[in-house]
Amino acid sequence: MINDDILEAILKYDAYVEVPLYEENEEALTKIKKAAGKLNSYKRYFEMRKVLSDLGERESDIHIVSHAKSGTTLTQMMLYQMTTDGNMDFKHLYDVSPWPGWALSYDLEIKDLTPRRLIKSHDLYSFMKHIKKGKFIFLIRNVLNSFYHHTKDYYGQDESYEDWVLKGMDHWYKYNEGWLKNEAGLDILYLNYEDTITRKDEQIEKIAKFIGMDISEEKKKRVIERTSFEFMKQHEEKFGEQPNKKKVYNNFIRKGKAGEGIEKSTEKIIQKSQELAEGLYKEHEVTKRYYK
Repeated sequence: MINDDILEAILKYDAYVEVPLYEENEEALTKIKKAAGKLNSYKRYFEMRKVLSDLGERESDIHIVSHAKSGTTLTQMMLYQMTTDGNMDFKHLYDVSPWPGWALSYDLEIKDLTPRRLIKSHDLYSFMKHIKKGKFIFLIRNVLNSFYHHTKDYYGQDESYEDWVLKGMDHWYKYNEGWLKNEAGLDILYLNYEDTITRKDEQIEKIAKFIGMDISEEKKKRVIERTSFEFMKQHEEKFGEQPNKKKVYNNFIRKGKAGEGIEKSTEKIIQKSQELAEGLYKEHEVTKRYYK
């Protein structure tokens, strides 16, 4: 655990005055890199806690949480259409359903919204387990195929699908684990992405019941229409990152399909996935469907 003694020791280091002897510390480079990553994670945690503290908590808050590319934007749009008049005059979805992590990264203002705040997050469970008020909708998806294409478009990675998945699979399992265990007892509704794609009307009913609202057939029809792949692709500038010549920004709304990751899985991917899924994932009601 990081403590004041460790931080004080680091703060005393001054490259203008003295540097460690490389020959005596060559093997420490790997540890230094890992330690820097851990420190950055701690920094991010405390920064996020400050943002969430400033944001405050309300009983009416709805936190929409997932690993990236699990249908978060789609679910935000569903909830926005369900809980408002559905006006599409906003410039970007984050204006009506804020993402504090994005606001922190780019020093953006989070607008004070009423009556319900639809708050997006990709944060770890440990970052949010302190929250006492509001409800959580956690989205689960076999996300690796979609996230692979996202990193190719946005970050220019060029690894093969198998190599990238085998390297990144552990993170997906560790990320979801905290949210599935829910040791702090947060009020969570779990939604599978596949069901949202194939049985959206049922998901809308499930969400409505969870947040305690009645939804008319007329409003349900509008929600389904405005969260269709065609509608969201037509208005993609309101949902993805903003245009940047270095990024393929018009692939944020990519296909709106489920199951491609399973089709592309190799024997090595399947074997590692089965090993990581032992216990929690094969037994949890939300995830066991992926391991039959």
